[in-house]
Formats: sequence, structure tokens, C-alpha cells
Amino acid sequence: MSSFSQIIYRRTLKPGETDNINFPGSFFYVVNADGPIRIGPNDEDGNVYDVGTGPIGPAGKPFRKLKLVNEHTADNLVEIAVGEGEFRDNRFTLVPQRNVGVPMYPAPTRFVPNATASIAAGASVDLPGTWAAPDRIRKAVIVQNLDASLSLQIRVGTAVVNEVPGSPVPVTHTFEVSGPVNIHNPHGAAVSCRIAEIVVTG
Repeated sequence: MSSFSQIIYRRTLKPGETDNINFPGSFFYVVNADGPIRIGPNDEDGNVYDVGTGPIGPAGKPFRKLKLVNEHTADNLVEIAVGEGEFRDNRFTLVPQRNVGVPMYPAPTRFVPNATASIAAGASVDLPGTWAAPDRIRKAVIVQNLDASLSLQIRVGTAVVNEVPGSPVPVTHTFEVSGPVNIHNPHGAAVSCRIAEIVVTG
């Protein structure tokens, strides 16, 4: 499984203003913007992008930074996801903390509790990772296994990518993943649990 790391750049740019995102990666994606924004890898002029667009480049040809130019006729509040790996990643991904020399502003998030209180023997809870406005993208999945001994599996399709072990004292596990996953009970008895998702909204 390939690694994945990502930041969200958020800043208001004046008309014609330029800026750099000094974060290396292989993809970027315009999460939100009030108007057109020109984005180029390294020192290239690049192209104009709108909300919901952004390229995924080959992993062998990453960029070391992004050059931004506000081509909107007014102030432009832009939010751009930048990272390594695929933004629409259907595999389990953990995002390590990174120290970067760019303005970092926390994106607004909210909890979305899942109604599931118990997963039946051999059953799964699907979390597709698709959202309607004003929600934008999932930031993380939170799972608490309430069984003292039986574990739960974090899967993509039928592939197991992680595990939430049972414990006499319940432990909360947080998985930073935006793509679809499912939480599976591989045992012959039901497993009680708590599930929630954190989504970027606003």
C-alpha cells in the first residue's frame, strides 16, 4: 500500500496576487475557491483551475512546490489540498504530521455519528465517503470497539488494511481516510461498537 500525506492550504488572495505552497507532492485539488485560480508546479505558469478540479501526476515526477496566481477580479478565498498519493484514495491511509512553511488554517469540520451500535456476525458497515453540500470530504473515521476480546477489521472491499482489537477498556481508534472503507466483523458473534466520521464542511 502506497503512503499518503496531505495538507489543506487556505488563504485569501487579492486580485492578481501570487503565492507559493512550499509542500512537495504529486497531486493537488481545489477544494474551494471564490473564483478562478492559476496553479503551476514548481515555477511553471500552470493552468487555471476551478472548484472540484486538480491533476494527479505520476509518482515518479513529483513537484517541490506550487505557484498560485489569483485570476479572480476580487478577493479569492481558496482552499487547496496538496499531497502525495491519490486524493481520491480508496485504500486505507494515515496522514503523518508535517512541519511546512506555509500558512495553515484549520478547515471547519463536524462529527457525523453512525447509528450502528453492534455489527452482526460476518457483517460489515459500509462508509462510502461521499457527501452532499455543505459537506466536502471525509477527514477521518473513528471506531471504538466495545468488545473485551473480539476484534473488528478495517477493510477496502474485502482487503483487510487494519484492525481494531477488542479490549477490556475500550480504546478509540482514528483512521484518516477519505475514500470508501468498511468495518467488518469476521467472528461468529456480534461485536458492539461506536462509529463516527469527521467531515470537512462549510
